[in-house]
Amino acid sequence: MQPALADWSSEELRQLATLFHRMVDDFLAHATENESEPQAAP
Repeated sequence: MQPALADWSSEELRQLATLFHRMVDDFLAHATENESEPQAAP
């Protein structure tokens, strides 16, 4: 990944890290919500 991001500015890398963390947090929250809901039989 390092070569692909070599031309990105420090600000762009900061934005990427911020959004990546947000995405992971949202995925985890969504997964936790789905685990607590009863699953319908197929």
